[in-house]
Amino acid sequence: MGMISNMFLSLRVILLLLVLMPYQSMQGNEQNDSLRTALNLANDQGKVDILNALSFNYHRYQPDSCLYYATEALILAEKIESKAGEAKARLNIGLYYTITDQYILAEEALEKGIEIARDIADYRNLSNALGYMGVLNQMRANYNLALYYFLEALDIEKEFGSKARLVPIYGNLGNLYDQLNEFDMAKNYYSKAMEILQKENDNAHLAALYGNIGLTYQHEEKYDSALLFYNKAIAVDSFLNNLSALADNYGNLAATYLSMNQYLESRMAYEKALQIDESINNNSGIAFDLAGLSSLCLQVINDTANPEKREKILEMFNGREALLNKSLGMALRSEMISEEIGDRNYRIYGILKDIHVALGNYKQALEYNERYWKRKNEVASAEKARAFARLEAQAESEINKKKIELLEAEGSVNRIFLASAMLILVLSLVALGLIIFQLIQKRKANKQLEQLNNELQLANDAKKKFFSIIAHDLINPIGGLSTSIKIFKEDYHDLSEPERQTYLKAFSESSTKAYQLLTNLLEWGRFQKNQIPFQPKVQDVTPILKDIIGLYAQLASKKGVALEFISNGKLEARFDSYMVNSMVANLISNAIKFTENGGKVTLSASIKKPFLEIQVADTGIGMNKEKLDGLFRLGNHQHTEGTNEEKGTGLGLIMCKEFLDLHGGKCQITSKEKVGSTFTFLLPLEYIN
Repeated sequence: MGMISNMFLSLRVILLLLVLMPYQSMQGNEQNDSLRTALNLANDQGKVDILNALSFNYHRYQPDSCLYYATEALILAEKIESKAGEAKARLNIGLYYTITDQYILAEEALEKGIEIARDIADYRNLSNALGYMGVLNQMRANYNLALYYFLEALDIEKEFGSKARLVPIYGNLGNLYDQLNEFDMAKNYYSKAMEILQKENDNAHLAALYGNIGLTYQHEEKYDSALLFYNKAIAVDSFLNNLSALADNYGNLAATYLSMNQYLESRMAYEKALQIDESINNNSGIAFDLAGLSSLCLQVINDTANPEKREKILEMFNGREALLNKSLGMALRSEMISEEIGDRNYRIYGILKDIHVALGNYKQALEYNERYWKRKNEVASAEKARAFARLEAQAESEINKKKIELLEAEGSVNRIFLASAMLILVLSLVALGLIIFQLIQKRKANKQLEQLNNELQLANDAKKKFFSIIAHDLINPIGGLSTSIKIFKEDYHDLSEPERQTYLKAFSESSTKAYQLLTNLLEWGRFQKNQIPFQPKVQDVTPILKDIIGLYAQLASKKGVALEFISNGKLEARFDSYMVNSMVANLISNAIKFTENGGKVTLSASIKKPFLEIQVADTGIGMNKEKLDGLFRLGNHQHTEGTNEEKGTGLGLIMCKEFLDLHGGKCQITSKEKVGSTFTFLLPLEYIN
């Protein structure tokens, strides 16, 4: 059900948004009982529809039942060749794997559902599947990809759906920006959804939206505003008797009160949520409510900043130990329910560890600490192995540190364990298993640390090579300039006027090259030290591109290269104007440099959702695959002269790539020797930090 503490926030928010697509009002088990009765009377197609409805209804309360009914629906749909039913069944299977943190299986199921829905032009299921895929990628921290799926779903609903169907997508976009702490953007999308719901008088969804707005204010730590919206949601859900949503919002209300150290109010809200969840047999919600109440007890005991409030509550529960035992009982029940329903939530083990530490039960605390890290590693390893590998050594160190602290505390508090030979004998096998586990974990961490060291060494070697190249390229023009000036000075009176002009031209070219190289190098250095501010804003790119064309028109004309600009008028996106100017100018300069007399360079820009596409194409000398592969690699140096023997180091392209990465953009390059090259930059229309 609802939020119980900060460590449960992100999961509960996303689940709340999933329920919005489509919305199902549940009255305990009555609706499901009616569906099961109808199942026996329906034809095959009707059975597929009912099985899919049952699957969706159970996804929050009993995930295993969700998977069971979805699988039955899939088998029957394939048998009767119902493509729409098959697509819906695969969506529900993907939903099950999403909420049980099995992301790879979720992605496979949703991709199949999307493929089927596209083939049969089932836009309703396609929109739902894209929304689910967006949520899945949001949970995997693939935020730009999540935005891509949400915006595609939005386009489909704008073209084929109704305004009411836009609501869950606006809600998901609001939730995405909320998770990224871009609260104004989040509230903007929520406002769009609210405007539609108010016109439609859709109070049920309006209540869910109030709950999400409350979450945003809670994340902003604007607790009074959060309480206001939670109470609005509770009022509507109470009137509609929408018990599942009511339990959610009471849980969120309790978490907000807990953040404000208003313990009695928090306790009342949690107990109300628990009462509702028990009445509708929402085992997942019950487990969360119990964990929340248990956390509340711990926070009261550890609150030394409010001694009067703390002592008053301890007196109500007959002292600290009685409150701890009550907290322990609720946490153990939460653990038991979570295990029964297959919930992979590892945080309950952390709560139980803290309780046992407070009670002085250090053996049990150590055991739950082991379970916490083991379950957390299991959850993380399936989808975030690469990111986790970089943190695993640190996590392992923290585990060992906690073990040492717990064992030292145990030794100082209760030395009787050291005297018990029988207990040591019983625990020896357990200890052996722990040692083997730790050795395996250490070996894995050491291997990953060695890999990280190798990567770092390669990066350092590349930088050393890069700077040696820069030094070499800088010495050439400066050394040549110095030598030429010396000769020019000594032989000045013996030189004819044309010879003097030749020397002056060489001075100009050498100094210009050195100046450009130093400018690029200093600019790159500023970027590496974060001295170039990144200030994206919504603006039109067309004036910037026109200025660049004007700037390079004379250079192109002097070389005999045609310079063309193609645009579809006003093209707005969210970007940093300085960086985009720098990227495009670099590409235009390179294109002119490597295009022969009589050739052509074309700059074009257009909107191709969800990106702004900027393209520079030339009819120049082109590149082979080897040069293409090394374009953006620091330390990969390939001297390629321009068609008029212009020099370059490739540093400008490296900066372009780093600027583009900062925007969350993409770069596409095609090239063929003696035909030309095309560089395409894709900038997200809505930048996500």
